[in-house]
Amino acid sequence: MSEIFKRISDDHVSAVGLSPKYSRLECLILTMRPVPPPQARPSVMKGGMRSEDDLTDELVDIVKNNNALRNLEVAGAAAHSLREQVDLAQYHVATNINNELPGIPPTTVRGSSRTLKSIGQRFNGKEGRIRGNLMESVYILALIPSLPQILT
Repeated sequence: MSEIFKRISDDHVSAVGLSPKYSRLECLILTMRPVPPPQARPSVMKGGMRSEDDLTDELVDIVKNNNALRNLEVAGAAAHSLREQVDLAQYHVATNINNELPGIPPTTVRGSSRTLKSIGQRFNGKEGRIRGNLMESVYILALIPSLPQILT
């Protein structure tokens, strides 16, 4: 798809409402998946046992799936087997970003019915990073009466 978008002329890119210099259509396709650092997905100790974070579990599934896809390609597997593996890769990447997509079953913890918390859920909601951490900092700063004097 990226190769098709690269062949679109600058005039057509402008007609779509994008800047040919700064925001071409091929730039909208995610070709590499950034991996959150371990600090953003720490291991948790539960009952003396170590448990990996939801994001780490999903990243492991993505890596395993990519390895299986590579092995199928090397082995010269049938087209339908490759297609199934590609679909599974798309599912894992999509649910890693947002595990609440309509019409798509959410990824759950193995052996449990608990759904994995995706990157999207980390940022949104009452327990999300933006509302939970950043807004809390703004509230604390608002409580400091001498802050306006310090900043000026």
